[in-house]
Order: sequence, then structure tokens, then C-alpha cells
Amino acid sequence: MDIIFDMETGDPDDLVTLIMLLLNPDANLKGVTCYQGSPIQIGLIKHVLQLAGKDIPVGGWNPEEPSELSPFYKNVVGNWKPTNAELTPVDVFKQVCDKDTHVLTGAPLSNLELVLHKLRDLEISNMTIQGGYLGSMVEEVLPKFEGINEIRTYNLSNDVNAFGVVNSCRRIKKTTFVTKDLCHGFMYTPEIHSKIKFGNAPLEKLLQKCFEHYALAGKSKAMHDPLAMLYMLYPEIGRSKKIEMNYTVNSKGHALFSAQEGFGSSHGLMGYSKDLAWDKFIQICSAKPSKKMKV
Repeated sequence: MDIIFDMETGDPDDLVTLIMLLLNPDANLKGVTCYQGSPIQIGLIKHVLQLAGKDIPVGGWNPEEPSELSPFYKNVVGNWKPTNAELTPVDVFKQVCDKDTHVLTGAPLSNLELVLHKLRDLEISNMTIQGGYLGSMVEEVLPKFEGINEIRTYNLSNDVNAFGVVNSCRRIKKTTFVTKDLCHGFMYTPEIHSKIKFGNAPLEKLLQKCFEHYALAGKSKAMHDPLAMLYMLYPEIGRSKKIEMNYTVNSKGHALFSAQEGFGSSHGLMGYSKDLAWDKFIQICSAKPSKKMKV
């Protein structure tokens, strides 16, 4: 599957997703765009691509550093060289997005709004968005979300104007939301960690360090964007329905998202097989057995 990944660096699961896309033979990563695309972010992404031996266009738009990254990145990745983006997200989409390219976004939708505004002839056949909230429509309501009808969700709440543009755009033929109330049930645990046979290639070692940051401390970590990626690549692991994603603004000015049944091009992942999802996850992260030479 041809993929453009639109990512951010607030939560380390975006880095995990990037690495998994690069390791997965079922994914052909054609381009990466980053919110906000500052030098430290672009440098990080290019460092990972270099470890993978890939020359893939990377787009960003912010030449300034709005803030430092989480200590996770220095602890796990080490040092890398901050690099100004040579391309914007618009440039990346213009270069590599065609009718067969799927878009995965785990970030606020600012980049997608800009792309749709600048590239008026662009059509996206399939987009998977990590974010939003289904509430009572999910098949299994997690205890932490019981009785909650609407909620803040970073990837959508952070830029509601961009959400409005992307959500209503008829040039996106199908959109699937993999929502917060599902992602919080997809937890990487020390038990899952013990099932992965990590390889020795530089990218595989980096992935192992990402997970060891949590597993060796006995911690669990929600895999938000990896779940969205898995459903996009392997829709047989889950079940979706047509929805309409909406938001209201509360007295504090916060955008709270909810969904209802719909009839358009938007879908929501209602449930998924954890066994199938984790099987795929472990398979992608594990080293591929080398073929024995024939004598």
C-alpha cells in the first residue's frame, strides 16, 4: 500500500509508527509530513529515514523551534542534527500523492488543510485519522470513558478550523476515524514486548529501544497511531460504520468531540480483534527469518 504519513512528535507513538511503516513490506512509505515541521523534528525524521536507508521526501513549514521535544527522544534516539525542511507539506503531496496513495495522519489536521487549500485538483481516495471520539458507538466502552459523551482529543481539538475543512472536503473520498476511546485500549505491555524477536539492523535496534523505554520499567503504553496504521493496512482486523464527527465548544473554549451515525463518506472504527491486531503488530516488529542458501 502506498502511504503518506502526516505525523507529530508530542507522543512517541508517532516515531514508533514511522519505524513500523519503514519495516513493513506491506507498506510503501512515499512521503512524510510533520506538524509543525521545525528543524529538530525534521532532523529526527531524516535521521530515522537514514537508518532505514530510505530517501523519502519530508515536509514541514516552521523554521523556528516552538518547544523542546520530550526527553524520550534524546534518551532513546540519542543525538541527531536539526535540519530545516527543504519541502513544505504541499510540496510532498504534489510530488507523491496520486489516486492510489493512502494518507495516515496522527497529528492536528493543519497540514492537510494547507494541502487541500493549495492543491485544488488533489483528490485523496482514502484517509485514516487517529483522533476523535465515538462514545457509546464503540463495541466495548473502556471504564475510563463510561458515561462520557464528548471529549477533547488533541489531534482534532488542537486545530478545529482545519478539522472543519478536512471533514467536509468532498475531494476526500473516504475518511476513517480511529478514535481516542479505542486507542486507549491498545496497550503495549511487557508481555507483548517479550513476544517480539527484534533484529539487529539499526532501525530494528531503534524500535527495540523505543519499546524498552516502557517495558523495562514495567510500564504499559497506548499505541494510538500504530492501531490506526494497522487498521488502514489490514481492515480485516476491525469493524467500522458510517458516522458524522462533530464538536462543541465549552465555556473554557475547549473543543469537545463526539460522533453520531452518518450517511456520508466518514467512518469510525467501532471495534477490532486485539488478537489479530497484536499478531500483526508483533509480526511487523520482529526480525524476518533469513532464507537459507541452497547448496
